Amino acid sequence: MISKTLLNSVFERTRPIKLNGHRICQLLCFRRYSSRNPYKPEITGIWENWNPQIRDKAPETSTCVNEISFSAQSLDFPSHENHSISKPKSLKPSIRSLAAAVTLPSLLETLLKLEKDQRHYEIHRLFTTHRAALRDLRSNCPSENYATFLGIVLKTEFVLRNYIVCESLFSEYIKFPNIKPGLVDVGLVTFLKNRNLPLATEFYFQILKDPETFPISPHTLHVFALEVFKVSDLALMRQIMFAWLDSPELSRLTPFNGTFALFHRLLLKFNDSDGIMRFISHPNVVITTYTTSDDFEACNFHHKLFNGDFETIEDIDQSLQASLTTTMDSRRLDFYIEVLKFGVSRNNFSLVRFATQKAQKDNRVKLTDDFHRHVCQYFVKNGLLEVLIRYLTDIVRDVPESHLKHVYVEQLWSCALRKYPILSKEITNDFCLLLNREKVNFDRPDWRMQFVSEKIKNYLFKVEHKKSRFASYVSLGSHFSSECAKAIQAAVLSGNAITARAKMLDELRHGMKPSFPILYAVLKVFMNDDMEAARKVDHIMREMYPKVLTKVDILWLKQNSQRALRFVDENNLGPVAKVEAARRAVASVKDFERERRADLNFQNYMQLSSIFLLFRDARAATQTVERGRTLMDASSEREWYIYYSTALKVYTRAQDPERFLELLREWNSNGEAHFLTRDILRSCRGFIKYFTKHRVVGDLVPTAGPELMSQIDQEMDALLARYVNYKFQGLNDMRKVIQFLTDWINIDSQVKSSHNNVMAEHTREKKNSSLPEKQRLIRNE
Repeated sequence: MISKTLLNSVFERTRPIKLNGHRICQLLCFRRYSSRNPYKPEITGIWENWNPQIRDKAPETSTCVNEISFSAQSLDFPSHENHSISKPKSLKPSIRSLAAAVTLPSLLETLLKLEKDQRHYEIHRLFTTHRAALRDLRSNCPSENYATFLGIVLKTEFVLRNYIVCESLFSEYIKFPNIKPGLVDVGLVTFLKNRNLPLATEFYFQILKDPETFPISPHTLHVFALEVFKVSDLALMRQIMFAWLDSPELSRLTPFNGTFALFHRLLLKFNDSDGIMRFISHPNVVITTYTTSDDFEACNFHHKLFNGDFETIEDIDQSLQASLTTTMDSRRLDFYIEVLKFGVSRNNFSLVRFATQKAQKDNRVKLTDDFHRHVCQYFVKNGLLEVLIRYLTDIVRDVPESHLKHVYVEQLWSCALRKYPILSKEITNDFCLLLNREKVNFDRPDWRMQFVSEKIKNYLFKVEHKKSRFASYVSLGSHFSSECAKAIQAAVLSGNAITARAKMLDELRHGMKPSFPILYAVLKVFMNDDMEAARKVDHIMREMYPKVLTKVDILWLKQNSQRALRFVDENNLGPVAKVEAARRAVASVKDFERERRADLNFQNYMQLSSIFLLFRDARAATQTVERGRTLMDASSEREWYIYYSTALKVYTRAQDPERFLELLREWNSNGEAHFLTRDILRSCRGFIKYFTKHRVVGDLVPTAGPELMSQIDQEMDALLARYVNYKFQGLNDMRKVIQFLTDWINIDSQVKSSHNNVMAEHTREKKNSSLPEKQRLIRNE
């Protein structure tokens, strides 16, 4: 629960804003946790329109093939060096004393028991404690024991995502004979997780040539293809798939249909018709059931969805029903999830609701945690915290045998941050306190909950250090290989941004490519520092993503226009040349808008209006911002925030105080636009100062008189009051989230305790029944 001290310290943490007289005292509504924000949007419409039907929950079913039983693919965490659990408390005896106290057979016996119970962190702690003494421990022991020990620890470190340690352990493990097939898969994926693409590719072709030494299975290809699929590297996918299919030695190892589907999806995504023909007609594909399988049908359905082949939900429904008529019951849910993912990617609530209701009414499917995760992702994306809690309460938690999963904890945290970014530190602190306080109540095998705890703590660290110099380079470095990240950090610490950029570019050329959002972030950073490096990143992006988003082209449009103006200033070409350069830049932006109008969305128009302001064309900026308004999602508080913050700046530069006042009034009365930040309050104060300054020197029309400025001040005070209420409502909602999680943890603990009591009673009865009758009577007395 959030303390009163935290509540009272909200304003002490922030720089005070000067208030305009006593009006703010009349407008400001200090709220207790139980109060309600009048500006908070109603969510009852969303929930009532949803009209969910609670269904029985069933265990998760795989959508493809079974993954490695000890894999953990859902979260991306730092290496073990950043994990607090990797630093045992005051365990520093000498190496000799450790070797004397513990033997490898006894240690191995303990690890086998812990592995059976999936107690990965205990295994990690034992390995960390005895790592320095391993040389002494393995002496005079059979090599089979040491190889078994390495295998257990290797699987554990892979589960805990300590991939650097994994690579070292795997290099040691393959020195021994009789390598386990599953551990070959672990080693291969480990190289990719460390973004060591050359080594991963080399090892892959080595195991294809020597399958007797390195036992492989179709699962080996699947885990490798899955990692390549995640980064959309079609060239590498073609290489590894055809190498397997063309190998005579591997003809008996037919790939899974799910593996074929990964390759097929990439071929369709990049419109590689030649590759599709070669793949489908390959002899080792023709002899399989792939083209008549559910995987093939799901692949084509996915492509039609994301390629825009359907114009309406009715079209999607018709295609969905056609696909489901030939689909096995165990795979029907996959098609609903495809529609869910498409709806979330397009931020289309109607699609999300359609897919959910269809799945709930389908008596041949059972909803899984994976299904609920995709539904909840829509709420997370839009910051619908209260709707998320209600969905988890009514649809997920109340179903028998449903337990709190790590993914729901993370989604609640992410949604709270999305809803109240101004309280990110307070929210993250509360989650850390909850997870630390309740960790004893979590099921021991659910070690993923520890991942969430570490991720949240890591986020808190980034929040506290986000203003440091070169922070963007350090942040981006976490998405590259561990070796590259360390080199970037070392370069940043020495103030050498050139070396940091060189390291990033080298890995982008030769290593695993990061996702599009990361490449876009790299491009923006490089544009400010090194145009040549930025062009190279842009080239890599266009090779990987043929349909590059419009926002990338707008980014270059802005950059090139600014460079033209800087060229005039740097070469002292005079005011006439500067005016001409600005005129040409504005003309190029207008041409871009006219040519690309069919592809532009709301945010694109906001970007273009900002470019017009750079060249002092306020008229074009106002036209663009209002045209963009017609494309916005009126239910999105983020888009309302972007619109108002952009439009207020545009009308300030246009010297239109009346329209500025209209926008402030509209914002204050807009129940969908309650998202506010301290930055926009400062900006609005600056805009008001601009009007006041220019009114004094007579630049504005007579309408900017004292009465109009007084009304603007009143609306500004009202906006500040909304900000304060918004902040208190955030603290109130945070209390509800923590209470919701605490209640769920308590419910799980009670169920677990009841189950343990039943099992204990059953064991006692079983023992009792095996005793002779006389002893049984004595014991009962």
